[in-house]
Amino acid sequence: MTRIDCQITCIRHKQHLRLVRVNNMYHSMIKLKKKRYLKINPISKLVLSDKWLPPPTVDTKRRLVNKHMYPQIEMKMVKDGINAEVTFPFFDPVKDKQPYNRGFIDANYIRIIKGTSKEVYTRAARVASKIGLSDERNFNTEWNRTLLNLLNKPSKDKTMINLGVYKPKNDSGLYDVKTPAELLSQKLIASKLPGATLAARAGVDEATLFRHLAGTFHISREVAIKYSNVLGCDPSELLFNPLQIPVWGSTDLQEMAGSKNYSVYPGEIIGSSKEEYTLCPREIYRPDVKAIRINSEDSFYHNHVAFYYNSNEPIVFENQLVVVGVRLKNFKDDQVRFRYFFGIYKKNKNNKTVDILNPDPEALDVASIEQDEYCNTFDDLKSIIEGNRYVIDDIEPEFVAPIVALVNHNEIKEKENYIKDHNKFYYEARTTDLFSKNESKKFNIRNFIINKEIEKIKDDINDGSYKHQLSDFEINRKAEEKADQIFLRIKDLYYTDVLKNINKRLRPDISIKTDKGIKNFEIKTKDGIRAVRDDLSQEEIDRINQIDDHLNDLAEYESDVHEDKSA
Repeated sequence: MTRIDCQITCIRHKQHLRLVRVNNMYHSMIKLKKKRYLKINPISKLVLSDKWLPPPTVDTKRRLVNKHMYPQIEMKMVKDGINAEVTFPFFDPVKDKQPYNRGFIDANYIRIIKGTSKEVYTRAARVASKIGLSDERNFNTEWNRTLLNLLNKPSKDKTMINLGVYKPKNDSGLYDVKTPAELLSQKLIASKLPGATLAARAGVDEATLFRHLAGTFHISREVAIKYSNVLGCDPSELLFNPLQIPVWGSTDLQEMAGSKNYSVYPGEIIGSSKEEYTLCPREIYRPDVKAIRINSEDSFYHNHVAFYYNSNEPIVFENQLVVVGVRLKNFKDDQVRFRYFFGIYKKNKNNKTVDILNPDPEALDVASIEQDEYCNTFDDLKSIIEGNRYVIDDIEPEFVAPIVALVNHNEIKEKENYIKDHNKFYYEARTTDLFSKNESKKFNIRNFIINKEIEKIKDDINDGSYKHQLSDFEINRKAEEKADQIFLRIKDLYYTDVLKNINKRLRPDISIKTDKGIKNFEIKTKDGIRAVRDDLSQEEIDRINQIDDHLNDLAEYESDVHEDKSA
């Protein structure tokens, strides 16, 4: 080996050693990084896992069906948030000829998705949406119910519920259960729109949208409005999660229930056996708000949720819808238990105790009462009717809480479609308000004019303007004739003018075409719609007087012209 060959070999050896050192250093850094990562995040940073048991083939996966069953959802609190696990059942029509008659445990295949709640929701919601729209909605309902159930459970040290330790850096409670990024993601999945389509329709850069979905960019008020117009929701729904509270009990206003010594009266509230949550209107939400459901299939109140605030005082709320708590004995024994009732608060005749009346009109169904040994006289009938009026009477409540809202969420339908075309439906609703028939307003105006004219005619009679006395019938006839003349002018002039002014005050950006001859019109003031018994507004009175003076001037002019022609 020559000297040059030795030098080349030595150089190559040094290069090899250098490469080995660099490689070893790289692996050491990786190991150190992993150790540090594990120290900082020991539990919550689960890698998203999506597994099939047993693993299906590609051909098998294509023919699998789901029988529109709720998936199994499990959640648990961890150090930095919530981990979730969702299990979907699937059936193979080849192996199982009757997949829709099987239960969850009979599934041929199951798909298990595990990880952080955010990642699991995104993946599982898309799986549910591919099964069907109703399944995606059911999945959302079940997911939210499971989440809220977890947050309303006692924490590990039993000092508070999990909601108090979830996201402890802020103190916003129920307002911040979900981030704007999560809310936007849920709405996008539910809409079945591609992200690019949402960005294009909202006029937002696609990259910005995905940063909003990832939570790396703040969603501003203006952007929330743009997204909501496309997704068909209120902008607040993208910034704050809906306020859902537990429904702790239910009541039947018509039927009595119970077994043996345990009795439940119509209107009595009993605790719900299943976990149920309901949307609480933001206008009435307080941390101490409570909810009950009314389950009476033949009642107007069926499926209504009644909201009230927690109370510990027996405050008087005469003639109001309330929830009361009272200690009473059972029907057949002397065991005392705390019982809750729903109905109308009334003071008893003795002015000491309280009666609770049934608010359901069907509770007083006289037609169902038949003559028998218990009902022969009018007094018997009266006693039966009086008995049906009361939920409970002659009680001393330990607390009384007034109902602040009654909501039937089942009647709130197709919200998304209407919000997407907000301006159109808002315009139609407001114009319907303005032009809807209002016979009471017409009567009020006409009655005012007639009374005004009667007073004027009587004053003219007293002043000697009339050569002879007029009977009440003649006075009323003249007043009505004059009222007809004024009212015709009001319909042609007054309503048109006032309508234009109201349009400007109500919505400056909406112009409503008005025609002469508008007959019915509802006037809105700062104080709301005036009742029939209220006086007319000063604007109305001034206009009526203006038209009246104009007609009087015309009458005097025609009289002068007639006298000139006669002369």
